[in-house]
Amino acid sequence: MAIPLLHAALQDRSLARLALIGRLLSFNSMVSSRFHDIPMEDLVEGALGHYDLPDLAACPAPRPMLLANPKDAMQAPASREMVSREMGVVRKAYAQAGAEQKLIVKNWEVFQSLEHLYQGVVREIATSG
Repeated sequence: MAIPLLHAALQDRSLARLALIGRLLSFNSMVSSRFHDIPMEDLVEGALGHYDLPDLAACPAPRPMLLANPKDAMQAPASREMVSREMGVVRKAYAQAGAEQKLIVKNWEVFQSLEHLYQGVVREIATSG
């Protein structure tokens, strides 16, 4: 649901805060990989010719955004290097908007249940506004 949410945030300013949990980090990572495991609802035909997901994630700045447990093309946890590379444009957009503190990127693998993850997300979003 994270990719449709990013598209919706472009149109609907009432989405004041975004929490993207376990989302694909970039379409480019998908086409650069021999194999991928991407849900059909996350695919946007022809998008990569115009934008990639980091470009889209940069657009809601300065609204608070939490990105938790980003994924690679095989739905495995994205490496730190991949997160750093792909999130550069997003961090730059938030910095230009004077909202660096409103962009939170977390890897919460230490949590054993979704309940703990949910509580962490709620806490992060509540304190970032």
